[in-house]
Amino acid sequence: MALKHVLVVDDQPTMRLMLRKFLETANYRVTEAENAEVAFVRVKSDPPDVILLDLKMPGLDGHDVLKTLKSDKAFKIPVMVLTGQTDWADVDLSVDEGADAYMTKPITRDQLLIKVEELLGTGK
Repeated sequence: MALKHVLVVDDQPTMRLMLRKFLETANYRVTEAENAEVAFVRVKSDPPDVILLDLKMPGLDGHDVLKTLKSDKAFKIPVMVLTGQTDWADVDLSVDEGADAYMTKPITRDQLLIKVEELLGTGK
């Protein structure tokens, strides 16, 4: 059986590495994107089962990525915003833009895995 695939979109290498370790030790396949442009390429070339998306990135930010992805009515991949932003306006805006879940950093491995499993419909 193929491993579920998670795309991590974050400009911080240390955050991508931590999320990769959390997910791979739970038997997920992980790909990374350090910015919006790479994220769009990854989504098209190797569609993930779920996307973890940071909001604050240089260039196009997470809001731009979310709006672009969710504007395509055929796009059905769940997107979880994972950010250090704790302002409720960011939460509301992300939900309005189509985010399927929202978590603030820092997070624990268990918190991440529970939410990813919920989004994939594989909650244990």
